[in-house]
Amino acid sequence: MILGGGVLTWIFITDGVRDTAFRLSGELQPLYLEQVAGITVEQIGILGSIFSIAMMFTPILSGKMVDKYGERVPISLGFLLVFCAFMIFLQVSAFVGFALCWIVFGIGVGLLSPAYQSLISKVVPQKMLGTFSGLFHSSLGLISLPAPYIGARLWETFSPKVPFVITSIAALITIIPTWLFFKVPDEPPDLDSAPAT
Repeated sequence: MILGGGVLTWIFITDGVRDTAFRLSGELQPLYLEQVAGITVEQIGILGSIFSIAMMFTPILSGKMVDKYGERVPISLGFLLVFCAFMIFLQVSAFVGFALCWIVFGIGVGLLSPAYQSLISKVVPQKMLGTFSGLFHSSLGLISLPAPYIGARLWETFSPKVPFVITSIAALITIIPTWLFFKVPDEPPDLDSAPAT
């Protein structure tokens, strides 16, 4: 199903790119905030709370957008907001700027998860959802495994900003296949005729 060339293939590709790109820079964010931007440990903790609050209310909006416009709208918008958040992240140096950045991050991530889950539930046969979910996340974890090391090498070799620039570009590029290919088939998949994962 994942390799069949349909919606699931593109879900796997885009989520793989997203997971790898985010892990490329995710572990480095606290270091960047402390060593480059001069943000204190306490302020970093506050940023985490700001992110959680922003993300807490967004899934409701994402669900309503899915019901009205389909999954690709909130997913595309989520990736666009993540890109915008990284652009803010790379430009600001004060805590207030990073707080705004984390709000945008939270909204963007909050839009992505419910829409992805809704899309997967529509294109994967119901009796295979558990198996697919396990295989899907295990595969993504394996693909993104070297990403933190690569991000650290980019930080040391070029600049602390390089891993974040790459992640932001990946988020922006992902919008294209999301908008073009994240379309739910008219008929739900048939479990008996579905190829094995």
